[in-house]
Amino acid sequence: MAPGPGRGLRFGAGVFGGLAAGLTVIGIKLATGAVTLADVLVDRLLFLVPIDLFSLGVRLLEGWAKVVFYLAVLFLLAAAGGLAGLALGPVSPVAGVLGAGVGGWVVLGVVVLPLLGAGLFGAGLTGGPVVVGLGLLATCLAYGLGLSLAWRLVGAAGEAGFDPGRRRLLAGLGAGAVLVAAGGVLLRLLNPAGSQGGGLAVPLTPEEALPPEITPNDQFYIVSKNIVDPTVDLSRWRLEVRGLVDRPLTLTYDEVRRLPAREEIVTFECISNEVGGDLISTARWRGVPLAYLLDQAGLRPGARKVVIRAWDDYSTAIPVEKATHPDTILAYEMNGETVPHKHGFPLRLVAPGLYGMKNPKWVTAIEAVDYDYLGFWEQRGWSDRAVIKTMSEIIVPSRTLAVRNPGPVRLGGVAFGGDRGIVRVELSFDGGQTWRQAELRPAFSPYSWVLWTAEWNPPPGSYRVVVRAVDGSDEVQDPTPRPPLPDGATGYHVITVRVREV
Repeated sequence: MAPGPGRGLRFGAGVFGGLAAGLTVIGIKLATGAVTLADVLVDRLLFLVPIDLFSLGVRLLEGWAKVVFYLAVLFLLAAAGGLAGLALGPVSPVAGVLGAGVGGWVVLGVVVLPLLGAGLFGAGLTGGPVVVGLGLLATCLAYGLGLSLAWRLVGAAGEAGFDPGRRRLLAGLGAGAVLVAAGGVLLRLLNPAGSQGGGLAVPLTPEEALPPEITPNDQFYIVSKNIVDPTVDLSRWRLEVRGLVDRPLTLTYDEVRRLPAREEIVTFECISNEVGGDLISTARWRGVPLAYLLDQAGLRPGARKVVIRAWDDYSTAIPVEKATHPDTILAYEMNGETVPHKHGFPLRLVAPGLYGMKNPKWVTAIEAVDYDYLGFWEQRGWSDRAVIKTMSEIIVPSRTLAVRNPGPVRLGGVAFGGDRGIVRVELSFDGGQTWRQAELRPAFSPYSWVLWTAEWNPPPGSYRVVVRAVDGSDEVQDPTPRPPLPDGATGYHVITVRVREV
């Protein structure tokens, strides 16, 4: 009897099917934004990565960390497909669809997703079992078709021998699929910079202006846990106010927009922003006060925290005192426009004084609870309080710029103290031994950054220029260099300026 296909060929055919499934996941995300198996895997795998290692990876890879992690999940799916291929062996298209496709769908929906905490066919995920289940079915069918196609292309079905040329063909097909998948991820799915603008990302020279006090929407920084951010289906979206309330509410988008509104100018900063980083931006937000919604629902006295849940299954919680502050709002407008999808349409929480992780996008539910709820990032080791630390940054001149003498050197930057404001910014031109005060522009609101400027007439030489800020509590920002994990970076921003003769 002629030998059947070897283990290597079986594994290779399975990998090909797994890559077909991975590409289908990408297509589903791009087309619908629905939750997929890859999203669940990313969410659960993050729990297994030690927080220190995760933070190190983010610092070293910056925006590319998400690219690398997503590709790892893609190859994990391919490897799982390879293992399944070992067991299945050569299959026809019918067997691939009915056996590998439908069979895999049942196993993943009934066994794997519940074990991952996502419920039967994703019943516990945003979108529910119908949307998630259909996406999972498409993914499994793609695997079955990919597996059967691989066997057909190498002539595996019904053949007794397998020559090296066919093995090379299958390897080439697999490599091609890998390149297509990687290219799609790198070019379309992710933002390699890890942010978008942030108001500070463009290199500046002394002749160029400081960032605008209000960051344009297309330059406002973006940080997300998602591989691909969701596009909310407004026909299915509702805002629920529930938990420890007397009168639970369920509101449509139009009903939310008809409620009393408030406008706030608030600066957002990501908790992972490094000293001198660009993950900070300011916008004019308009929306309904969260306190109004809680009052209409009848918030009970025993509530300790208010949990905010989002369309992408993100969650966090803020103290009741912050939730009932009159300036905490659910925003549906950003800089006079409807909040863009990438910034949280239809609703984004705006809680002044707290890092971005406490201001979720795509809000779907507000839930009052009587216990210390820990959300997505808090469970992974990030701060639960997440109160913004006082920061300052030199933007002009840039770190690499050498200025020419004679004439004054113009300096400028930003400072931010969360909801405490900024009362003073100081500069040192001798590495922190002596300080002089910079000029502050008026802040747009108690919750916005301030822009500062100064002029300096140094002789030729090399200088370590340091900046520090004093917040509205008369506290000087923390000079101790610390990384962002777990509760925000500290330390003074320092640049080197080289002054030379004309």
